[in-house]
Amino acid sequence: MQVTKSMQQPYEELIKTIRLRQHEYKNHLAAILATHYTYKSYDKLMKAQAKYCDRLVQENKFTSLLILGDVVLVGFLHEKFCEIEEKGIEVRFSIKGKLEESVVPPHHLVEMTGILLDNASQAVQGKEDDKVVQFHFLEDEENYYFIIANSFSYVNYDEMESWFQVEKSTKGRGHGLGLYRIWCLCEEWNCDITCGNKSVDGKNWIEFELRTGKADRRQECSLSR
Repeated sequence: MQVTKSMQQPYEELIKTIRLRQHEYKNHLAAILATHYTYKSYDKLMKAQAKYCDRLVQENKFTSLLILGDVVLVGFLHEKFCEIEEKGIEVRFSIKGKLEESVVPPHHLVEMTGILLDNASQAVQGKEDDKVVQFHFLEDEENYYFIIANSFSYVNYDEMESWFQVEKSTKGRGHGLGLYRIWCLCEEWNCDITCGNKSVDGKNWIEFELRTGKADRRQECSLSR
């Protein structure tokens, strides 16, 4: 209950921010249209309008998280994405589906996605380039998929498998409990976590995929037996 309340607050703040900005849109449109009074050169006018629009897009980039639906997870992800970008890391995300009800409780989804996002952001934080973390959500008829990825050197699959063991981590002794915790939760809730190398534009990325079943699908299967 406490986790739900703490995650709901960022969600409510996000809703309030969106509502306030909805009132600002008319003023923003008027400002964009009025720039032709200030800039006499067509090229300068286009650059000024593009800069203004880019800033609006940047300020509202995480509002599409609302499509995800789950109040607790939306609030958490919005807060986490903002936290990551404050470290100078770009967050790229897509939401293709709606989280109705997973077999995994919301507070455990928060825990697992939080661990994966923290690991991804830590992996790129010290880099000079490719400081990007990707988050994608999608669904099919039976499952939800949470995909978190970051650029990283190629890792063989034996080493990846060892990451899920207690205190096995590239960060040294005393680390490595996060992925082991996810593995334990997957065992508890009958879901899967996989990891692999993925080539993107000639560069290697490490991609984690968390698959969780839909609660209504599990109920249907139980009833049909």
